[in-house]
Amino acid sequence: MDHSDHRPVTAYFQLKLPIDGATPLVRFSPVKSWSSGRDAVCTYTIARDTKTSSWDWIGLYKYEFSNIERDYVTYVWADMKSLSKQTCKHQVTIQSEYLPDDCIYDKFILCYYSSVMDCTLGVSAPFKLTPNSTDMEMSEYK
Repeated sequence: MDHSDHRPVTAYFQLKLPIDGATPLVRFSPVKSWSSGRDAVCTYTIARDTKTSSWDWIGLYKYEFSNIERDYVTYVWADMKSLSKQTCKHQVTIQSEYLPDDCIYDKFILCYYSSVMDCTLGVSAPFKLTPNSTDMEMSEYK
């Protein structure tokens, strides 16, 4: 058997694929803004016949993140139970202690990650994370 004297070649690529007209399998309800110091409710709809798992999760990301598995601010396990039998609507809550306090980055997005399909099934529209109004009032007196 002959052996090659060539070393293996590896490379990293960043692909940007157009998704115009594509229908996501998970759609997030619009989020106007969330406040730090308060629990945040996330509502989303999963398309019928989409394979889900108890290992699926929803991550909160800064708007211009680059790595789905490392760049999350926080995450919650996706809810497998529908809010009603007629719809495929689900809801999860991100506890306030897991939301960032500094709010340096004002735009965030949510991503639904499927462990079964090993990919992202849906991304929310960007929204703002604002400081809690009581925190703002307290900082004015300092």
